[in-house]
Amino acid sequence: SSCLRRVKRMEVPGKPSTCEQEQLVKLSAFVDFSCNSLVRAAGALLKYLDKNYRTGLDMETPMVLFISSLVLEQILTMDQSAFTALQVFSASAQLSGSKA
Repeated sequence: SSCLRRVKRMEVPGKPSTCEQEQLVKLSAFVDFSCNSLVRAAGALLKYLDKNYRTGLDMETPMVLFISSLVLEQILTMDQSAFTALQVFSASAQLSGSKA
């Protein structure tokens, strides 16, 4: 896909890669290529940045400083009483109050 191709074109810090295989090995340290949704999201974001956020007079490619996975369990801790109070998930069906 075009998102995968865009991720593969990312520049990795250090000595430039001499071949595509070397580039993939370097990128594998930053990107889990087995996770399709991660690759698609990263590629789509990079394509968006390419299109909308060019910098400088020579329109150079935006620089990506790091890529990191986001795991909700590492950011947000919520106990059962908070889930219940917020009604995020409910075991019973809720009526919408409207008639179809």
